[in-house]
Amino acid sequence: MKKFDISDEELNPDGIAKPLQGLAPDVWDRGYCANTDDGIWYEVYLTDQLRLIYTEEDLSNDDWFTRFHDLELSYFDDYGQITFFVPNDETTYTLDETTEVFI
Repeated sequence: MKKFDISDEELNPDGIAKPLQGLAPDVWDRGYCANTDDGIWYEVYLTDQLRLIYTEEDLSNDDWFTRFHDLELSYFDDYGQITFFVPNDETTYTLDETTEVFI
């Protein structure tokens, strides 16, 4: 499966649906991933406590967050959702790095 096949409901009806295990409970309420030939899509949800601190505007204006591949924050204000892609060769902007930002 290629990177953009994740958003094709016919090719991948479940979307980003594999539950993530071992997420930092003080940062993430829950999370999901989807592996592709090109890398991994992540869909993670901040805890309610952190959602009170951060806004979509904060994150979309933060230079660090803008460096993520295919960063999507349109559901952040309502659900605390952050969606992004990590290419196979990426070592800097990963789920672990994202978690560190909020700790």
